[in-house]
Amino acid sequence: MEEIHPYFCNGFKFGHEIVYMSDVSHIPDDKWPIINSRRPDNRALPVLVLDCLRLRPHTSHFGLENAIDVARRIGASRTYLIGFGHEVAHDEYVTLGEAVGGRTAKGEALTDTVKAGLELIRKGESTWVRPSHDGLRVFIEADGRVNDETYFLRYPNPYASHVLSCDVISRTLTPAGTLLTTRLILKRGALPKWAHNIVGRAESWVLEESEVDPLGKTVRCRTKNLDHVKVMQVEEWVMLRQTPEGQTIQNTEARIRSGFGWGLTKKIESHGLSRFKANVQRAS
Repeated sequence: MEEIHPYFCNGFKFGHEIVYMSDVSHIPDDKWPIINSRRPDNRALPVLVLDCLRLRPHTSHFGLENAIDVARRIGASRTYLIGFGHEVAHDEYVTLGEAVGGRTAKGEALTDTVKAGLELIRKGESTWVRPSHDGLRVFIEADGRVNDETYFLRYPNPYASHVLSCDVISRTLTPAGTLLTTRLILKRGALPKWAHNIVGRAESWVLEESEVDPLGKTVRCRTKNLDHVKVMQVEEWVMLRQTPEGQTIQNTEARIRSGFGWGLTKKIESHGLSRFKANVQRAS
């Protein structure tokens, strides 16, 4: 019988902060002590960057099941998957990662790919897993806390595919040290059938004004639509702040008004409110 010799690909460990493994389908037993070695305070590895080509394994790549098994065994604070093929969409990987973290996925909204992926994820310890994306930057604080720019990158943003374009109109630094930014954004939304004859198109220009306060560790954001305002005007306020425990609290409020009349005012406002609630639930 022909002897098979494996192809070895290097993995990398940077201090006790990051483990990076791409193009991997098997981890030799003698490498696990290196991967799982910890700081003297026994703090968990902050970041694991791990190969995952598709749902099913490949000769030289982990499939989803393998990758999740390794992520659970290593137990990093955050695991970012890399090396994808085209079979699984980014949003589908997000849904699968949320499921690994313990979030229940709703059946009626799941794609066949996500359903197949959920079958591959055996029950186990909840752990944070997400797909990486171009432009992602990850920061590790001195105490091991991990932050990335998925939200603060704003746009383009893989979690906001409904945003078609974004232009920065102005950006100023105040004497207090806060950063004020005004953006003009073009968004695409889903219209109910009864609204197509009223609006005509599912795109809207939105004005966004934000203030980032690095000293106070807060972010304030206000948005409002600039067109279709007679049909429905939506103003939204978002407040992000850091707690003393290092967690992030988000408070979101909205005011939805319609001046359309013709007996449709309440129906339009109710539709806007239901969309707002759905978006908040999806983002939580």
